[in-house]
Amino acid sequence: MEFIGFIVDLLTKMLQALGVEINYETFKTLLDLLNSLYNALPSWLKPVVQAILQPLVNALMSAISG
Repeated sequence: MEFIGFIVDLLTKMLQALGVEINYETFKTLLDLLNSLYNALPSWLKPVVQAILQPLVNALMSAISG
């Protein structure tokens, strides 16, 4: 779930940078969508996806935050 939080935070910051106001419902919808997609992955694929995307997410979050 920690990984999903990173993705939601990233999407939230990207949308805010584009001028889209993020409220609780939007945030909850993003979280639910990403959580569903992640949970649909086979268990053997989840660590692979995390290993590939985690550095990208961290780099994008660093770039967005400043």
